[in-house]
Amino acid sequence: MRTTLDLALQQQVEAVMREQIEALADRRVSSAAAIVIDNQTAAVLAYAGSPDWFDEENQGRIDGVRTLRQPGSTLKPFAYAQAMETHGLTAATLLSDVESHFDDYTPRNYDRRVHGPVRARIALASSYNVPAVRVAERVSPPELLRTLRRAGFESLTHDAEYYGLGLVLGDGEVSLLELARAYLALARGGMFSELRFIEGEDAPPLRTRRVFEPMTAALITDILSDPAARAPAFGLDNALRFPFPVAAKTGTSRAFTDNWTVGYTHERTVAVWVGNMSGRTMQHVSGITGAGPLFHRIMTLAMAGIDRPAPLYAVSWEEHDVCALSGDLAGPHCPSTVHEKFAPGTAPSRQCPMHRRFGVDFGPRFSNWAAREGLTYGTARRE
Repeated sequence: MRTTLDLALQQQVEAVMREQIEALADRRVSSAAAIVIDNQTAAVLAYAGSPDWFDEENQGRIDGVRTLRQPGSTLKPFAYAQAMETHGLTAATLLSDVESHFDDYTPRNYDRRVHGPVRARIALASSYNVPAVRVAERVSPPELLRTLRRAGFESLTHDAEYYGLGLVLGDGEVSLLELARAYLALARGGMFSELRFIEGEDAPPLRTRRVFEPMTAALITDILSDPAARAPAFGLDNALRFPFPVAAKTGTSRAFTDNWTVGYTHERTVAVWVGNMSGRTMQHVSGITGAGPLFHRIMTLAMAGIDRPAPLYAVSWEEHDVCALSGDLAGPHCPSTVHEKFAPGTAPSRQCPMHRRFGVDFGPRFSNWAAREGLTYGTARRE
């Protein structure tokens, strides 16, 4: 019996994991885990459950790839995808990022700020929490839970009432293996596949099923690979920038106990967890600063030897210029527009109602936020 592991890649992954943990030791980080998958065959090319099997002090014999932990923001793309499939969401849909209360639940953004009107593309790529909860509310917790289970999150065994809207922010425990497998489905155009660990005749047949339509998976992929959409939260110079196309998402659990980065090219999917096996909190290490650099190094290794990476997706979009603020079709008074992609038949039909001849009318939906920001009608706001 022969495994699918690539020995050279496996050794490289283990080495960079040890180096990254040493670099983060002063931030109270002692462990990590990673998995690398070939997207075409679903074969596992590297699998590292901990940096050091013999490190008893830091519980090195616990398999971090299969251990259940809160995934933070890494589940958000699946809520957005489901909203696109069944609830009319597009990348240009205007979402509300204002102080909000949901049945005694008050989400907060990572930066402790609210950003007012944000398009769905920006909200997802910049990982804003309040809009994500609004998307989960639109989908509903039961439908979101069904979607996640269809994507392979079998560890989410409680009912939807138990998780509530917080499920979209990671209020449920999953494994790194489940996370990698779910993102593999996005990389494969919305088609879930079991992972393959054994080569040859001994390999069991792989179960597959459709999670999302190819157009939906492509649109989520486009958002997760958009550095401009990620820039409001993470800047342009961060661990998710590569010289080849990569779709990626970070996540940080509450109290900095776990952080994650997972993503894919056309050819490879990589998922990384950084934290402590004991559950001890890290010292303000987020997914972009802890797991992100390790993800960057492992993805670079995984893509070595692939001279011409293929595009992340191959679909035919509708493309329109929309107002950068409202997400509606750009009007004569819009100071800034963006070129947005839409599934056929889903582009907005109305012209931007917010930009008028003498300024910006934020409307009742954003009036309180605008007042706190010192923005009134007649005040221009550029995006």
